[in-house]
Order: sequence, then C-alpha cells, then structure tokens
Amino acid sequence: MAHLWRAVTHASHLNLDQEIIYKIAVGLRQKLKPPLPKEYLGNALQGVHVKSTAGELLQHELGWAALHINKTIASLTAEQVMKVLEDWAKTPTVSSKLRENIPTSTTSSTFSLLTGSSPRFNVYGNDFGWGRPVAVQSGSENKMNEDAEFMEAVLT
Repeated sequence: MAHLWRAVTHASHLNLDQEIIYKIAVGLRQKLKPPLPKEYLGNALQGVHVKSTAGELLQHELGWAALHINKTIASLTAEQVMKVLEDWAKTPTVSSKLRENIPTSTTSSTFSLLTGSSPRFNVYGNDFGWGRPVAVQSGSENKMNEDAEFMEAVLT
C-alpha cells in the first residue's frame, strides 16, 4: 500500500506542499472491546485517513510511508470507533453523501487515494452463508476521478 501511495502521488505531479490523504478501510473485529465474534454477520469496518504532503511522502523512503500507514491504523482505538458510530446514529448519511467529501482532483487543496481491501483485511472473504463469492463487481458509487480498481480473481 505504501508503494502504491507513493507511486500514485509521484505520477500525479502534485505541488510538494499539497495535502494528500490515503483513505484505508480497517477491519474492526479485533479493534472493538470485546472483539466481535467470528460468527458476527455484517460489516465491521471503518476508514482511517493517513495524511501527509506530497513533498513529505516523496522525500522519504518507502519504509517511512509504510510505517506512517501502520501507525495510523494502529492508532485507531475502540473508543474512537464507538464515537464515530454514536455520531453517525445522530446524523446518519448514505454513501452518495460520503462521496461528496472525497476529493480526488489534482486541482483541489487535498488529493485522496482510497483502498477498500488489503491482504490483511480480506473484505471479499466474508461468507454470509452462501459460500465464497464467484465474482467481485464495483458499482457506480465507487467511481471517482482518476479511478483505478484492482480486484481479487476467484479461481475455480
């Protein structure tokens, strides 16, 4: 993920002082106290924002970016998760409203990159009682400017 973040930032030719945010979906099953049981049916994830400037990210080595991502994910606490859930319950939103807050244009003051799954959080490995997915498809809600999608292939 760190390599992808640095490569996309480099290829985007951003101003060095431009803020960049890497948005990553984090699995919450082990973050909550008590942890959710393996049998829990439903989504249990929250996004974290790893922030930097283009210059800071590109002047450091790959290990710096990886550690920055790791520290941000590790800093997510059960208390923070519960606050987000409580705030959402007071003013619920739907995904189309959330997309309005995801800037991706190189002309905006913030540049964002979004990852929804990783080898450490297998979002497509959920089994809701129907077995392993035979396909992964992305709807229009996941389309943003400068969009690239990489999805796991299911070999049978």
